[in-house]
This record gives sequence, C-alpha cells and structure tokens, in this order.
Amino acid sequence: MFIIPFIHKKIQKQMPIHQYHILTVGGISLWSEACAGHHIEKEYLIPNGIYLVQQPCIKDNIAFCEVDVHKTNMKDFYTWNEIEDKDMFCWRTFYTFGSKESNWLPISKEKYLGPYPCQELFDMIHTIVDI
Repeated sequence: MFIIPFIHKKIQKQMPIHQYHILTVGGISLWSEACAGHHIEKEYLIPNGIYLVQQPCIKDNIAFCEVDVHKTNMKDFYTWNEIEDKDMFCWRTFYTFGSKESNWLPISKEKYLGPYPCQELFDMIHTIVDI
C-alpha cells in the first residue's frame, strides 16, 4: 500500500492556486508499506512524528493522509531541495493554477510520483479536502 501524507493549501480564490506538499521518497517515489491500511496512523505515521487532521482516506491501494501542520513538527523533515540521497523522505511541493474545469497551467501528464500521474493524485486529494 502507498502512504501519501499531504498538505493542501488553496492560496488564492479568484484564480485558484493550489499548493500541495507531498511526503515522498527522494522526491520521486511514494512511501510504500506492506500493510492492510487499518492501522497506518498508529503503526507508521505517529511513530514518525506525523499527525493527521482526520483518519486516512483509503482509495484503491493508496492511503491519503492529510497532515495536521500544527501537531506535526515540519522542521523535523527535509524538503526536496535539501537532500542528495534519493532514498530519504522529503516533502516535495507542487502548484496548480486554476480549477479542474479551467486549469490554465496543468501539471504535465508525464510528471509521476511513483506509478501515479501527479495530476491524478491531486484530483484524488481534491475529493478528500474541502476546496
């Protein structure tokens, strides 16, 4: 199962700018564990200092985990531009401009995180958070 801790912010409302922070492995891969998904928060996230806004939302083989930035010490984690080791966990930031109906600067269809196109992951996140 893929575990995707994420932070989503809608920066501007008139012409929506969405900011996504995704916890990745090396900025290009997704966190993967051999688990059923029922105890992800207790077994994997909390021991790693990651606290959630709500229970993980499991879709197919992916656990989407909305991170509580007030409880999680974000300074304990690297960002993508701070690492050289591609096996390290790090936050990678993405931006989209516009809405799903009128996306004027979409993420390239060739841009993937693990086996999933980034835009597909962002669309799934949109169904989880109140936008």
